[in-house]
Amino acid sequence: MFHGNWGSAAEDCADEYGVNTFFIDAESVNYYESNDYLLIGVEFMGAMTGGGSGSLFNGRFTSRMETFLLGESDIRFEIDDDNKNILYRYPIGEDGEPIVSRQVRSVRCTSN
Repeated sequence: MFHGNWGSAAEDCADEYGVNTFFIDAESVNYYESNDYLLIGVEFMGAMTGGGSGSLFNGRFTSRMETFLLGESDIRFEIDDDNKNILYRYPIGEDGEPIVSRQVRSVRCTSN
């Protein structure tokens, strides 16, 4: 459900360099100049941060950036059942809840 190419906006999906796109597979989130590798994660149905209910994924990722330094981050992905082409990403706070003020919205790239 979360796997595939995503962009900041639909027009970003056509960018041949992919600067504003990322790809999610079973083990990682791959950005233009960095990757996040999944350490642990769980996909489940539940109450969404923005209201409603849908498919959620909570996971802990280890980042590999240009400097090759590693750092862990907890992230939640949400896809509403009403629109599977919209993805919301949130960092998870110390209380285990998504930080709503840091929401990032992306759209599924349907053709590349």
